[in-house]
Amino acid sequence: MDKIVLDIDTFKALASRTRLNILKKLDERQKTITELSQEIGLSKATLYEHLTILAEVGLIKRIESKNKWVYYKLTIKGINILHPEKKKIAILLSLSFLFLSFSFIYFLNIIKDFYTHFSYIKSYGYTPFHLNYLNLFAGTFFSCLLLLSLSLSYIIKKKSIIYV
Repeated sequence: MDKIVLDIDTFKALASRTRLNILKKLDERQKTITELSQEIGLSKATLYEHLTILAEVGLIKRIESKNKWVYYKLTIKGINILHPEKKKIAILLSLSFLFLSFSFIYFLNIIKDFYTHFSYIKSYGYTPFHLNYLNLFAGTFFSCLLLLSLSLSYIIKKKSIIYV
């Protein structure tokens, strides 16, 4: 998992409430300096100074479009500062998918064993069935891990909504 590196310049950039408001506005979508000026209520010159500071520390980037408009948008670093929980949730959901796959495979093995046993009974008569407890345990174990990782991702999503 990538670490969010905050150097002294980034801390200085984040120390201003105006720059935090700019980051929040850019979290919605990319915007022009005119849009930001209208929403925040600052002059374009003042806003340009704040945007330059945020761009220098790598929290936003400037995008020049084909029609001569200049847009500003958050960088990955800016998104990670505003939403650190998104990385944790993505990792937990990936693990959930992995656990679901494993439990599905083990439970399919149990079903295959049942089917093989009953087809053997049809052909040769009654034979005692031996359940593979390892498959049963492993399937149950991965199912529990699946539920745990899904519930953790839900808790992280609910608990980590922090507004600066």
